[in-house]
Amino acid sequence: NIRAHETASGGQSIVEAATVHPDLPSALTGIRTAYATTGRGRDMVKPVLEPAPCIDAIRREQGASALVFGPERTGLENEDVVLCDAIVTIPTAA
Repeated sequence: NIRAHETASGGQSIVEAATVHPDLPSALTGIRTAYATTGRGRDMVKPVLEPAPCIDAIRREQGASALVFGPERTGLENEDVVLCDAIVTIPTAA
């Protein structure tokens, strides 16, 4: 997508390495730990991390990790979060 390259702000190598998958389960193939990014509280029994501890955990991982982002307007669906191992949330003043 040409627009992705235009708006990458120095992240062109990430855009170039991106792959397209038909669904999240296939995108997570080979991923050891997946982190769902969400701002909404979820009634799930999963670890909830803030960004810095999440990055520390990813650095310690042996194997591939993934940060899973949903659409900006709606975020991830519960079905997507279920497929992930932990939740990452950015605390903000509500």
